[in-house]
Amino acid sequence: MLRELQWYDIATRLRNFLKSYRYKSGNRVFNYLVDRDDMKFIVGSGNTGEYPALWILFGDESELNKQDNIVGAVVQLWLDLYVKAEATPDYDFTSNLYEQLFNAEKELIILLREFNKDLHKRGIGTNLKIKAILSDGDENVSGNSLNMAVHRIVLDIEWRK
Repeated sequence: MLRELQWYDIATRLRNFLKSYRYKSGNRVFNYLVDRDDMKFIVGSGNTGEYPALWILFGDESELNKQDNIVGAVVQLWLDLYVKAEATPDYDFTSNLYEQLFNAEKELIILLREFNKDLHKRGIGTNLKIKAILSDGDENVSGNSLNMAVHRIVLDIEWRK
């Protein structure tokens, strides 16, 4: 039986971590995204059209099958990464969009390892597992070019105290 819930606390910590994270160079995360200055980091669903964005959605929190004296659970979060495309004379929408998504996903994997360390410093034992990275199937096709796409990162966080 679940003895404690952490999904909202973990989701808000992740949002705040990503919003405020700076590399040693002083650069912020996802600096290469089109319209990065407008990027939204949101727990829950944001507003349609406000992209780029990272929506942190709650999947579920389920019992951790461990001894009764261990307080913990497994939280599943869905990280919906919205990216805008920009075409140039040398670069089409699709190439620009997919390259941004790929680079952001690679960066996010590195940042999740850093976030895991941050949770440990706060006294929460965790094990983060990226279960999948899913595409929107290019649902946002406008004519022959993409103008926006979303990929979902399915993240399981096993936590214990």
